[in-house]
Amino acid sequence: MSWVQASLREGEAYVIDDVFDLYSITVKVSKIVTGSDATAFAKVKVFRGKRARCIDTCCFENNCGDDSSISVDKDSYQPGEEITVSFSNNSPKSYDWIWIVDGASVDEFGKLSEEWSSEALWLYTCGSKSKKDCSETPKSGDLKFDSSGLQAGRYVAYYLWKDDNTVAVASSPFTVIQDGNTLSPTEAPTPSSYALAVATSASSYSLDEVIEVSFVNPNPTHQDWVGIYSADEPVSEYGAISKNYLLWQYTCGSKERGDCDEIAVFEGSINFDSSDLDAGKYRAYLLFGNDENVIDRSEEFTVGLASCEDVKEFTFLKGKPPNQKVKTCKWVGKKNTNKRCKKKWEGERLDFYCPDSCGLC
Repeated sequence: MSWVQASLREGEAYVIDDVFDLYSITVKVSKIVTGSDATAFAKVKVFRGKRARCIDTCCFENNCGDDSSISVDKDSYQPGEEITVSFSNNSPKSYDWIWIVDGASVDEFGKLSEEWSSEALWLYTCGSKSKKDCSETPKSGDLKFDSSGLQAGRYVAYYLWKDDNTVAVASSPFTVIQDGNTLSPTEAPTPSSYALAVATSASSYSLDEVIEVSFVNPNPTHQDWVGIYSADEPVSEYGAISKNYLLWQYTCGSKERGDCDEIAVFEGSINFDSSDLDAGKYRAYLLFGNDENVIDRSEEFTVGLASCEDVKEFTFLKGKPPNQKVKTCKWVGKKNTNKRCKKKWEGERLDFYCPDSCGLC
């Protein structure tokens, strides 16, 4: 029996290598609850594989964090062209291996969902498919793969632990193209770049528009999700945000967890209805694995604000004929402002015309 000692703050994690000489596990402190010394406790999540990177000096050992990397030498390949996969891992295990996979997903425990077949494109990191050839496990290297057996499509190279399906690290997606520059007829051509990104289709919306949030995530999981938050919602120094989301969906386009079990979305878009939001300023966040850890976020966008100043010369009629009176933004902001700002004129709430008077600027 052995033990380790680590000092972790909320949101930090510790990686323990060579558990039973088989694999690594990640221990993450998800929440610390403090009351008295007698009742204080921490909520801890344990994952098989390396799932988090320690921050600063969160451990007393030197094995904090994820020291693995993997990449391919090009963004796209012709069928039959050689694929070079480069990898490094300062804590390699016997029979670590590389597998090139099309359309697989990684579950919340770091396991690759792909079904094994005799046609799989793989090698042990020693460069062979025979364990007899792997008396030593390299910390880094380059492996060559023949793409002639691959169909046109999008692929990822995975570094997997110790003859198992547990993912240490994944490459950015790459493509095998057909007929020079096209994918198979059911697929659209894939962009050559997969830089992490989150963006909205516009910088401002009325209160009855569709907000389209597009994203690119080179290393997705099937439980990643998109949330709409108030623009002033803070993000902690550890990259975590609160549960105060206003709208949300998994990146597969559903709110049902079971709908996304087999889908890890590299690139896509999610639609939200602006009528579900009050007038104000917002951001869209891409978040990791059914948790509140931020991967990336969009620029600010507004809903129900014509601009961040009252519309000049805006007037509307209050009351019923023949007793209607002409009112302006000045009247809206004079008293009972919150109630008055929610009233509608010609299909828009008054805070759309009078954002400054309604305190939204």
